[in-house]
Amino acid sequence: MKMINRYMQKGFTLVEMMLVAAIISGFIFLGISYTQQRTRALMIDRASAQMQQILNAGLSYYINNGNWPADIATLKTGTYLPATVVSPWGTSYSVSNNSTVFTVTLTLPSTLKGVSGIAQIVAGKLPFGVATTSSPYTVTSSVNIPAQSLNNVGNLSYAGVYHNGGCVPVPQCPNTDATGSSVVPEIQVAPVSFSGFYDAGSTTGYPLTSITASTSGNYVDLSLGSGPAACGNSTSTTTDCYSDATVESPVVYSVPGPNRGSVKITTGKYWRVCLYVTTQAGSVTWDSLTGQYTAILAMTRCKSTNETSGSTMNVWAY
Repeated sequence: MKMINRYMQKGFTLVEMMLVAAIISGFIFLGISYTQQRTRALMIDRASAQMQQILNAGLSYYINNGNWPADIATLKTGTYLPATVVSPWGTSYSVSNNSTVFTVTLTLPSTLKGVSGIAQIVAGKLPFGVATTSSPYTVTSSVNIPAQSLNNVGNLSYAGVYHNGGCVPVPQCPNTDATGSSVVPEIQVAPVSFSGFYDAGSTTGYPLTSITASTSGNYVDLSLGSGPAACGNSTSTTTDCYSDATVESPVVYSVPGPNRGSVKITTGKYWRVCLYVTTQAGSVTWDSLTGQYTAILAMTRCKSTNETSGSTMNVWAY
């Protein structure tokens, strides 16, 4: 009897086994619950990221074409989006616009567990996100027309300082603005400074009578084989455009100075800017050395052909 009692004391009771099973089941349940919650969070993050990507693609399309894309297929065809864009729940996205606002919409499955809460969370991660609280459960987010060169086409897109004869890159403009009017690139120039010039063949100094800056003519596509016209106020008649190898583009020079590494530009559209100085003895002719010490401010933008005219600006120098 003593031996039997000893063996019986070493075993597990039914209550103990049930308790261990309950603990193990609890851990399994917690693990499954955490995995489900983590999976749902990742799906929500992916959906909001995809909607933001579609909004960005719509903005890029508008900048390049001057109007919103008609549908998702248009963005895919134009390589603004990958060929396959499907939500984590297997539903498709749709887009719409009212000329000024571009909207992307996600429709969630009505059978999705906690669908109302998921819709609210996705909307909270998006700019101007809105979610419905009843079936059909949808999430929408919108963006306005990009400001630069479009609804406010008069915005300045680039400004830089150049030497006499420098080549200024032409901005890439959309075909039309928000009103459907044509859009064209425009440049405005103004003299900034000059020094070191002289009247060749004379040691006599003369008072200045005028300082002006302008382009040498219309912009030119360098890939056609010829650059913009020369300034006509320089001993150099080259029409090439050069980029300083030690300075990042788009700082470019028509005539490389001494000891300056330069690279000839062969592609892209450029204007040439020129500085004209006149004294009582006549116009000043720059050479490749003195032309380095001139400075011209060039400002480019995209201009609507239907733009309202404003006041003129004159730059005077004494």
